[in-house]
Amino acid sequence: MALTFVALFATIMVSYLSPDNHDNCLLYVLFWSACTLVFSTHAYAMLCVCFVVCHLTTGYLKYQFMQINLKLESCVRTGNKYQLMKAIVEHNLLTKLTARLNDFYKYPLFVVYYVSTPTLEFALYYYLSVQSNLVQLGPFSFLQTIGAQLVGARRECIVRKVENADTVCVCNQTYCDDFPALKRPKSGFLTVYESNKAGERFKETELQFGSTIDSTADQTVVVTIDKTQKYQTIFGFGGAFTDTTGQMLKTVNQSLADLLIDSYFSDNGIEYSMARIPIAGTDYSDKPYSYDDVDDDLELKHFALQKEDLEWKIPYIQRALKVSPHKIKLFGSPWSPPSWMKTNHKFNESGVIRGDIGGEYYQTWANYFVKFLDAYKSHDINLWGLTVENEPVGGQYPGHPFNCLNLTGPTERDFVKLNLGPTLAKAGYGKDKLNLMVFDENLPGFQKFVPPILADREAAKYVSGIAYHWYGNQGMGGYPDGFLSEIQHNYTDMFLLNTEACHLEGAVLGQWSAGEKYAFDIIR
Repeated sequence: MALTFVALFATIMVSYLSPDNHDNCLLYVLFWSACTLVFSTHAYAMLCVCFVVCHLTTGYLKYQFMQINLKLESCVRTGNKYQLMKAIVEHNLLTKLTARLNDFYKYPLFVVYYVSTPTLEFALYYYLSVQSNLVQLGPFSFLQTIGAQLVGARRECIVRKVENADTVCVCNQTYCDDFPALKRPKSGFLTVYESNKAGERFKETELQFGSTIDSTADQTVVVTIDKTQKYQTIFGFGGAFTDTTGQMLKTVNQSLADLLIDSYFSDNGIEYSMARIPIAGTDYSDKPYSYDDVDDDLELKHFALQKEDLEWKIPYIQRALKVSPHKIKLFGSPWSPPSWMKTNHKFNESGVIRGDIGGEYYQTWANYFVKFLDAYKSHDINLWGLTVENEPVGGQYPGHPFNCLNLTGPTERDFVKLNLGPTLAKAGYGKDKLNLMVFDENLPGFQKFVPPILADREAAKYVSGIAYHWYGNQGMGGYPDGFLSEIQHNYTDMFLLNTEACHLEGAVLGQWSAGEKYAFDIIR
């Protein structure tokens, strides 16, 4: 009997001291106390030992994850790339160790919990807790999860509090909240989806026009819709399939990676319908590279997709295409040609294409685009569009730190007119099949860059749209209100597409302000 009380006390203390299980301490006390009615002293003591060992192990791993995450945040803030890569390697090793421990615990713990609990329900609860990458689900949340999976209902947000941040939702290899299926509102009604810092995610509310709602506002807001005034069609919303994203996804369990892609692209997620594909390396790649790094290979005999495409981009693009209810609009963007095509023989800094516009190096660069399109098509990935060059204005600055190409507006115009446009059309990627976009730069540089291109009919006939980025816009002084409307008014036959936006300080778990900035920029 003394052994029983010692084991019970140790179990309660471990449960209480475990951060994620603090709120469930009473549940554990009741659960393990009930076991004394079923099992002998020695059997119960052995179960307690298993329980304590499991929780000590998971507690240690959680602590290590917390320390590495703090190190990652510090490296991002200080810009120490060496320490950042070292921390990423440590994080990946710890992730693999956690996965191995999960596999080790998987079946033994299920058996232990099954025989030591009065119902299969609690056995499944503890089993899923161990299987969910060390994130414990509360008992009532667990019942909601099982119920949702049985009846096909929406899986709700499992709220998790993060220190010094806003509320986040748990998403791991066994559970991820999803989005309610969109439905067309009845005539006279509108549907509102609301998320907030308290943990609501896409809460659905139906409102009727003309009805009143409880409000503390002193004034009534009147929204007038003029059906005769039409603006640009919204193509969709999306993100980017970068090699670095795929590299990170490769470090986690495949089911978790699938859930992440599904959360973005499937009808159980937010249904992204657009995505950007970098053509070879970017500023986020772990090394500079192209698809043909053999010097002066003007015939591109050595052109080949790299590991970054075959392992880190294409599999996740194919997953998105598979689960999406839409035909995803994919478009490619190059950061830099192979270094041997440039005057400075570097991926970075302010080099230009060698030779004259219309010459052999410019033509080889145009052929490179076609090679890329054909290579992705061989993997059943057909692109909807291309941009001529990522941030060409940035490439004009000496000492530019990452992959780039120095292009002015007139240079891009002549490249499109003499090389790229005709080459794409001849290869079967004309304007009727592929949307070519110019600029792909921050809006403050628009006036000097775009007008020279679109004023030339021979160049403009190959162009479908104007791509732009958000950098310089967030300070509210990057461009005046109404500037985008003015562009649309002046170039009615061109669409506008925001092709890049990210927080340069890096992602921070539970950072609500990042979403607010994105929303403000989209609305503006």
